[in-house]
Amino acid sequence: SVSKMIYVRALCGAIATLTASEEGTDVIRQSNVFQEIEEQLRVALSTQESHHSLSMIIPTRPESSQSIESTRRKQSSESQFSMENETRRPRKSEPSIFNMDSVSNTMSREYFTIIGFLSKSERGLELMSKIGLLKTIQQVIPSPRDDLTNLIISNIDYFDDRMRTVFGLAMTSDSKLVRLHCTRHLRVMLRAGVPDFQEWGIDLLATQLNDKDEEVALASLDVLSEACLENEFLELLIQKRPNLRSFGQKGRDLMIQMLRSEEGFSYLDELQWLRSEMLKWQKETNLSYVRIVEGRLIEALNTNSTNSSQFRRKVAMVGLPVHLYGGLATTHLGLDLLRRSGHAQDLLDTLHSSVTSPLDMRACLWALGHIASSPIGFQFAKDVRSFFY
Repeated sequence: SVSKMIYVRALCGAIATLTASEEGTDVIRQSNVFQEIEEQLRVALSTQESHHSLSMIIPTRPESSQSIESTRRKQSSESQFSMENETRRPRKSEPSIFNMDSVSNTMSREYFTIIGFLSKSERGLELMSKIGLLKTIQQVIPSPRDDLTNLIISNIDYFDDRMRTVFGLAMTSDSKLVRLHCTRHLRVMLRAGVPDFQEWGIDLLATQLNDKDEEVALASLDVLSEACLENEFLELLIQKRPNLRSFGQKGRDLMIQMLRSEEGFSYLDELQWLRSEMLKWQKETNLSYVRIVEGRLIEALNTNSTNSSQFRRKVAMVGLPVHLYGGLATTHLGLDLLRRSGHAQDLLDTLHSSVTSPLDMRACLWALGHIASSPIGFQFAKDVRSFFY
C-alpha cells in the first residue's frame, strides 16, 4: 500500500548511505538481506522449472531390471553430494515471496526497487556479484517469468557494463512482452539522461529495428525518432545505416530527419531515395502535408474548455511534422539539390499564379516557409528576389 512505501524509501535511503563506504557495505552483507532475496529468487525459478518439467512429461516404455538397478546405484552415489549442498539449494516445496500472485498483489515487488538502489554503486554491484545475486538475475532473464524480468529491467541502474549486459540479454528475450518493455524503457533512460546512453542505447535501438515482431520494431523506431531530435544521436544512427523504408510514413519521417546531417544526406542519396521522394512531394505530399497540419489544428481548436490557459496549452502542443524541403535546406548539399531540381522556383511560380487554388497556395507557403527556416535556407530565399514578392 501507499502508506507502507515510507518503509521502502527509508530502506533505499539507508542502502544508498551504507554503500558509500566499505564499512557500510559490510553491514549490508552481514545482515544477509540480499542473500535471502537471492535465495527467494532461486526458489521462484526452481518452482517455475519444476512446473515446466511436469508439463513436458510423456509416457515411456518400462525400464528393464538392469537399468532400474543402474539408476538406483547412481542415485545412491549422488545422495551424499545432494546432502552436502542442501543448505545452499532452496527447497522447491517452499513457497517463494516472488511467486506470481505475491508479486502482483503484495509488496514483494518492492524488493526489486531495493535491488535497484544497491545496483547504483560500484560497491553495491560488487556485493551483488559476491553473493550470487547478479548471476541469479541473469538466470531470471531467459526464464518464463516475464513479470520478474520486467521488474528487474525497470529498477536496476545502468551505469556499469555488467547491468547493460543484463539489459542486452532481455532485449533478445524469446518473450515479445519483455522485448517490448525493454524497448519502451530505453525511452525512459533517454529522457533521464542515463550516462553514456549514446554509446550503447542507440546501438540497441538500431538493432531492435530488425525485431521479428512489428510492434517491437515500431516501438524502437518511435524512440529513435525522439532521440534523433538531438544531433549527436542522429549522427550515431546514421553510422548504423538502418533500413527504414519498410516502416512507411514513420520511417520516411526519420529519414527526413537524417537530412540535417551531410553524412545523412549522402547515405540517403546512395540509397537513391532522395530524388524519388522529392517527386512524390512535388506531386502529392506537399498537399497532404497541409491537410495533416490543418487537421491537427482543427482538432486542437475544437474544444469545449472554457479555461483559456488550458486552451492555449492544447494549441501549443500541436507539433509540425517534418518537411522534406525543410530537411534539405539544412545542409549545403541538400540546398544545392533543391536549387538544381527547380522545385523552389516551381513553388514560387505556383504561388504567384492567378489560377492557383487556395489549397495549393497554402501548400506553397508551408514549403517555402520550411526552406527559409534554416540559416542557409533563409540566405537562399534572400538571393531569390521573387521569394518575398
